Amino acid sequence: MHIAIISEEYERGIPDGGLRNARDGLRELLPEARFFVLGGRRYPRGLWGSWRAALKAENFDARGFDLVITLGAGFASGVITQPFARHAAFFFARPPLGRAPGLAGHWYRLWRPQMSERVDRWVANSRFVAEALEKDFRVDASVVYPCSSSFGSRAGIPSAERNQGEPGVVLIAEASDANVRRVCRAACERLRVTPIFAGEASAHEPADRRALLRRALFTLVPEAVSFSPWIPEAFAAGRPVLCYRSAGLPELVEEGATGLFFDDLHPGVMADGMRRMRGRLDMFNQGALRARAEKFSGERFKAEFLKIIENVVQ
Repeated sequence: MHIAIISEEYERGIPDGGLRNARDGLRELLPEARFFVLGGRRYPRGLWGSWRAALKAENFDARGFDLVITLGAGFASGVITQPFARHAAFFFARPPLGRAPGLAGHWYRLWRPQMSERVDRWVANSRFVAEALEKDFRVDASVVYPCSSSFGSRAGIPSAERNQGEPGVVLIAEASDANVRRVCRAACERLRVTPIFAGEASAHEPADRRALLRRALFTLVPEAVSFSPWIPEAFAAGRPVLCYRSAGLPELVEEGATGLFFDDLHPGVMADGMRRMRGRLDMFNQGALRARAEKFSGERFKAEFLKIIENVVQ
């Protein structure tokens, strides 16, 4: 069987939602597959950007493969396959709606349902994305959480170091938006703590991620994302997580057991959440955090996605 895995990747403009971790997991699961990358430097914004991304997918010829797996925000799902090929689409964000007048808007709105007809099996990286797909396309998407790279080599932070951290240091992840970073800085100034802006997990090597997590008392995820690879990484390191209660984050963190939430992107509200987290660090059980991290292991991801592949092929 000839297999193609087509990954839709962008250097900036959208959090990857665990896409690169999932891509690496599929490389291990399907070493015989051929990998292709669509995308560019920046995630397409607005109607014209969406139209160009959709047209780029239309021009990609995947007719030489029996099984096609696409990963991304939906544009890659529009690739052309041969009539009897099977297509599994793994979504890491909600596809843009393309609400705009004009010929390009009309073409894009016609293209979206055509794209959906080319997919045989829908997969989402979170229930949040699965519900969006059900609303937009009336499909039932399976949920497969991306794996944590900490479990590729089973190399986590040694247990003797897990309770240590530099006083007053907070690791801030997934803060790609300038306004979110401004709110984080203002909240940290109120509490006189030192923020470490780590960006996306895929931008760091595993050893560097563990070093960053080792420095901080806890991890802050302030942006509304469907999935953050930093969360299972923090759990594997024995660190709780403070999250903005939005998008797919409530699925990943159990309040009071593995982390806490704040409900508004305001410096005062975020600072209050950080204050509560600092005062309750001793209540988080290392065993519970580690057990939660195991749910994002590479072996679990590969086993679940293998079932998806077997189902779509049959």
